[in-house]
Amino acid sequence: CGFVTDRNHSQLFHEPARFFHQLQGLEPPLYEVLMVPFSVRGEPVGTLWAVSHRPEHRFDAEDERLLSSLSHFAAAAHS
Repeated sequence: CGFVTDRNHSQLFHEPARFFHQLQGLEPPLYEVLMVPFSVRGEPVGTLWAVSHRPEHRFDAEDERLLSSLSHFAAAAHS
């Protein structure tokens, strides 16, 4: 989450365990993770995750748009 909130921008990771050792060995494995930050009073405070456990599934711009829209609800709930 810190990676995304520090940048305050959506991030898409393919096989994220290559970059984040904490994710290694999870079952089922994570093939893609789309992360979108949410903010309260202009300050990023958290991240929404969408996870794919299937290698054939790929997130796209529509997935990012939907998750970004949901991030407004997360921000309201966090407040």
